[in-house]
Amino acid sequence: MIGNDVVDLRDPDAAPTWRTPAFDARVFSPAERARIAASTDGVRERWLIWTAKEAAYKLARKRDDAAAFIPRRFEVMPRPGLRARVLWGASSFECKWVSEQSFVHALCFLPSADEPGWVGFERVDAGEVDDSSPEALSRAARRLAQQEIARVLAVPEGALEIRKSNRIPFLCLQGQRLAGDLSLSHHGAMVAFAWSRERVRCVPPGPTGSRRVSASTLPSTLPREGNPS
Repeated sequence: MIGNDVVDLRDPDAAPTWRTPAFDARVFSPAERARIAASTDGVRERWLIWTAKEAAYKLARKRDDAAAFIPRRFEVMPRPGLRARVLWGASSFECKWVSEQSFVHALCFLPSADEPGWVGFERVDAGEVDDSSPEALSRAARRLAQQEIARVLAVPEGALEIRKSNRIPFLCLQGQRLAGDLSLSHHGAMVAFAWSRERVRCVPPGPTGSRRVSASTLPSTLPREGNPS
């Protein structure tokens, strides 16, 4: 199981001006607020922590459909190398971050995970979607996922379809549900996806044009720490 989240640091919503102490107290734990205050780039640190919480929530919902997004209940504990452990009640998730100049991204997965993963990001230009509504950006995220996963599987893009069950996306190939997991996200002009499936060897895609911000694979064996929850 995986969950992912992206924040566009160029979007006005990411600016620090309208964040209040009351907002921070609702969203971040005292330790998290201390890390933000001590950081040389508090804006980036804030959104790294936030993306980890969102990504962990998306994973949590796949384990328990009654899970609610109460940000302070997802405690982010950073580790070296753009990694973290996210605590949620008695459960814990691994987190891997990507931190670029214009965006940050978090991928959460179970400590017991032992399968390859695929992550893609794209900045959507204004003329590439019908509008900037969440629905249009959601379509852009699905399109990106279909394009890149079709490349990995060496199948026509049209053979893949993304469906949802209880608001959780999953992937179908020629009408048959694929084993594995899919997560989609978008914010501002950024769209992203994460995908994992057993017994699929993922290789980096070739150049796909100037819109590509980043695309990368996870190691075939993800790091483990402690006992899985």
